[in-house]
Amino acid sequence: MAPEENKRIPGFDALRFFMVLLVIVMHASMTFMEYVPRWWYVQDDQKYLFFTFLVILLDRFPMTLLFFLAGYFSPPSFARRGFRSFLTDKVKRIGFPWLAGVFLVAPFFAYLSYENMVHRAVSIGEFTGKLFFGEFYQQAHYWFLGVLLFLFLLYSLYGFMAGKTAASKNRIARTPVIAAAWIVSIAAYYMSSTIKHADSWLNIGYVLYFQPARAAGYVMVFALGIYAYKKSWYTQNGWTPKWVFWGVIDAVVMGFSVVWVMIGGGFGETANRAVNSFLYNTTAVVSTLFLTGLFYRFQKKLGKLTEWFSPYSYGIYWLHSIALTVILRALKPLAIAGAVKWFVSITATLVICQTACKYILPRRRPGVPGARRVV
Repeated sequence: MAPEENKRIPGFDALRFFMVLLVIVMHASMTFMEYVPRWWYVQDDQKYLFFTFLVILLDRFPMTLLFFLAGYFSPPSFARRGFRSFLTDKVKRIGFPWLAGVFLVAPFFAYLSYENMVHRAVSIGEFTGKLFFGEFYQQAHYWFLGVLLFLFLLYSLYGFMAGKTAASKNRIARTPVIAAAWIVSIAAYYMSSTIKHADSWLNIGYVLYFQPARAAGYVMVFALGIYAYKKSWYTQNGWTPKWVFWGVIDAVVMGFSVVWVMIGGGFGETANRAVNSFLYNTTAVVSTLFLTGLFYRFQKKLGKLTEWFSPYSYGIYWLHSIALTVILRALKPLAIAGAVKWFVSITATLVICQTACKYILPRRRPGVPGARRVV
């Protein structure tokens, strides 16, 4: 049978928080990595190659996993609410915080990027009025909310037309479905990277802002999450990925990814694109299966470790870059080891965001980040 409509899976609540934590770790690591992108908001004078490899690995799977979890819990949410209520709820819980983040917070991060790239003073008013809606437009980390809202819209239209959201009893082989998601993601990543660099961003009408090379992978894994729910994955009588098996594969692929970066990928442009596409998307898909299997298998233990934070994963995600950036800028001139700054910034960010979500933000209002979970 499928998961009960109103029943949470504690392991997945813990997993959602763990992915948000890894996003914080990745963003903190970028400040201290070698070859830091010129646009990055805070760049410390101390650089470590270790953080470069850490960023490369963490850039591959946390967001993919969050899309998978969002897809997995979409069918029961739609079945419980219906088309109109489902959309209304998503607009309140995701759309409004997305708008606030993009137009009130993202210009601040865009200005930091401008400072690091241009090194020319300009007033905030002039920047916001002219440059932000030009070449320096970005949505910071709120891009995820815009894309997620779009996927929820697509799913609601599908659910409205199909009229059925209950778990299917027909047994469709899962291996071809997983393989299809993996292959389509690789192919789309490769083809996109032949047109624009894989790390480039695309702005569609100041609404959707994403990396084209990764877009198909996000859509596929969101759909895979829907399929997983409908086929009763992660239930007593359903299929759960064997975390040891997928964990070994994940470790091997990540190991190859590190080696590939170390050797510089010097095998020609076409080969480099092909290998990068394979390694990125294989890590994303395999990590999703490994971590969902792991957190479901040990959900009681893992849930206890994160129970204080997991109800506020959404709010922590929404707030984290603000707190992290301020903390890193305050720590930058201090004569202490970069690794210490890194650890302090992550810990302080987590504590500040958790405190804000639990004690400061009005949790009864569904449009406020941290008030409730995204899904």
